[in-house]
Amino acid sequence: MNDYQPPVDKLLRYGDPSKRVDWPDYLALGLTQQHAPELIRMATDRELAHALSESLEVWAPVHAWRALGQLKATSAIEPLIGLWKQYSDDLEDDWLLEDLPHVFPHFGVAAVAPLQVFISNASYPVWGRVAGTAALYHLVEQEPDQRDTVVSILTAELAKQLDDDIWNAELIASLLDLRAIESAEVIKAAYAAERVDLMVNGDWNDARTELGIPDGVIIPGPEPKPMDKSPFPMFSDIRAFPDLDSDFDFALPTPPLRIERKDQKKAKKKQKQQKQSRKQNRKKK
Repeated sequence: MNDYQPPVDKLLRYGDPSKRVDWPDYLALGLTQQHAPELIRMATDRELAHALSESLEVWAPVHAWRALGQLKATSAIEPLIGLWKQYSDDLEDDWLLEDLPHVFPHFGVAAVAPLQVFISNASYPVWGRVAGTAALYHLVEQEPDQRDTVVSILTAELAKQLDDDIWNAELIASLLDLRAIESAEVIKAAYAAERVDLMVNGDWNDARTELGIPDGVIIPGPEPKPMDKSPFPMFSDIRAFPDLDSDFDFALPTPPLRIERKDQKKAKKKQKQQKQSRKQNRKKK
C-alpha cells in the first residue's frame, strides 16, 4: 500500500481534502505526465480507499485523481470511469459520487465520448452512472461549446425511458440544470409514461416552469398526470426518520420547490454519520 515512489508518495500524507477549500497545487510537487501511471494506480487503489478512516492514506486516491485532473492526463479517463463501474451501495463512497465528477472537466472534450458510452450502459450501477452525468454537466461548465452535445446525449438516454425511475429523474435534473428547453418533449413524455421519480424534481409542471416554458406554450404529447399531493411524503412527518437524533437539522421543503441533489446527499451523509457515531458509542460502552 505504501510502495509509491517520490513525488507521488507525498500524496499519502496529504490527509482529509475537505479541510481545504480549494484543490492544492499538486503540480508544485514536481508531478509530470511521466507520473500519470503511478497516479492512476493510486487513484484506483481500493486497498488505500478502504484503509482505516482515521488514517492519512485513506485520502490518497482523492488527491491522486485530482492531480491527474490538473495534469490533464487523458490516459486516466477510462480507469477513473472504472471506479464508478465498481460502485456498490454496500461500499458507499461519497467522494466517488461528489468529487470525482469534478475531475473530468480537466480532461476536456476527450472525456465526452467515454462518459457517453459509460452512462448508456444500463448494466452499470445507477449511482455511478448518475455521477457520470454530473461529470458531463461540470464539463459543460468548463467547455460551454459542448453544451448541445451533452444535452443530446442526456436526452437520448431519457428517450429510452428505462424502468429505473430514479435514473430518469436524475437525467431530467441534469437537463433542467442545463436549461435544455429543446428536450421538453422528451421530458414530458417520460412524465406521461410515469417513469420518473417525483421526489427529485417534482412533476411535469414543476419541470416546465424550471425550463422557463410559458403557460401558453403547448408541448406535443400526452399530458402527464399532475400531482395531487406533496411529492415529498417522506418529509411530511419527522417520524419517518425514527433513527435520527433529536438535533438532526433538516429543513422541510415547501412543494413544489425542487430539492437540489446536493442537499439530498448532504442530508443522507449527515444521517449516515450520526448512525456511525451511535454505533461507535455503543461499542465503547
